[in-house]
Amino acid sequence: MADILSGKEVADALKQKLMSEVEELKAGGVTPGLAIVIVGERPDSVSYIKGAQKRCAEIGIETSVVQLPENTTEEEFV
Repeated sequence: MADILSGKEVADALKQKLMSEVEELKAGGVTPGLAIVIVGERPDSVSYIKGAQKRCAEIGIETSVVQLPENTTEEEFV
């Protein structure tokens, strides 16, 4: 018989596991980080990035955002 999983319970357990791993890394002198590069300024993308930054902050991961103009070429991006 199948078990029904609660999304919130799974997410909370994963968050706790990540927090422990981040603490271990920091204790060893490593600060985990996430760099986000965005081209343009779509409202849905900006909202997604804010959410990612909030989740990272809760876990202890540093974030940085690099925002490039909408007319950035692929060559400039790379």
